[in-house]
Amino acid sequence: ERLAANEAVQARLAACQRFAVADRPPVVYSLGYRFLRTARGAPIGDYFESPRAQLEQQLLNHKWVLEHLCDDRLIDTERVVVSPDLQDIRGGYFPIGTVWTEDVGPMAAPMLETPADVDALEVPEPTANLYGRRIEWYHAMGEMAGEYEVTLNGRPLAVHPSVSGLGGPFPDAYALARDRLFYWVHEAPAAVHQLMEKVTEAFIGYSRYCRTLTGAPMANLGMGADAAEMLSPAMFREFVLPYYQRCYEAFPGTRGLHMCGRIDHLLALLVEELGITHLNGFGFVTNRERLAEVMGGRVVMSGGISPDLLLRGTPDEVKAECRRYLATFAPVGGFILQDGNNVAPGTPLANLEAMVEAASEWTVISGQ
Repeated sequence: ERLAANEAVQARLAACQRFAVADRPPVVYSLGYRFLRTARGAPIGDYFESPRAQLEQQLLNHKWVLEHLCDDRLIDTERVVVSPDLQDIRGGYFPIGTVWTEDVGPMAAPMLETPADVDALEVPEPTANLYGRRIEWYHAMGEMAGEYEVTLNGRPLAVHPSVSGLGGPFPDAYALARDRLFYWVHEAPAAVHQLMEKVTEAFIGYSRYCRTLTGAPMANLGMGADAAEMLSPAMFREFVLPYYQRCYEAFPGTRGLHMCGRIDHLLALLVEELGITHLNGFGFVTNRERLAEVMGGRVVMSGGISPDLLLRGTPDEVKAECRRYLATFAPVGGFILQDGNNVAPGTPLANLEAMVEAASEWTVISGQ
């Protein structure tokens, strides 16, 4: 059934990019390893033991998704992609430490305590430190990929390792300094600019290295700017905008941005000054009417439904919330109904199915 729907899925996603609607609005879940390993009953620690463990766990994740979920995820009938995964660690270009929690996984430990520490920070080679290990694991996955026989309805699939840049300069800066970063915006702005220069250089260099390694084009870029929602528009304009513009200019084309905090105060700036073309995984805390007013018909958007509602609510409650989002965004087009942002471990499958049901019923209910 999933394969039979592939053509319709492709049409939905393509129409969305044109701010149009095919048969119904598309639905895509943001699925991370924490949700998938819980659904499969796999311990989280095993995932980080080796590149082989990650390769095998990701293959099992792909299998589980195909067997249990029916969102508008286009199925690749030629290959299955695996990639070294550090979860939510940011700033790993630099020699950071990590903090481990059993229910969440590894996080970056801050390494900058004073503005003076920024001056001593050196931009490393892409193959250094924790992010360098991702590249090592990418090569290791490539060497072992041929050992696995993977089929889709009896048809062979190639196991295809990949590696790419991740995150964005501001989350990297925040990972290195944590809440000190916001004090420095007021007390040591020159140090914040110096830090943003260094993380931006590291981000662009690492992204270029990975694209060269994998043969990916030097065009189009998606980034995250989580934590920057805590800045005022004036602060964002000074400490974020010029560095993100530099990143987008390094990879010209579509400009994707992920911010899942409350960004009502930044919406106009993101469109008019940063020029984003895609807002990926916006959070449920953002005012949807304001978002549709500012970005509707100009930016392709995905996100919206509260992960807590998906985790704790009923299917009827989820469908009602989905209808509210569809009533707001379907008229302006370019909207992918998604969690906002990330499906929590333990989320009932019935609540995820309710999102697809709401989108399927929307065409009939709305007459669109």
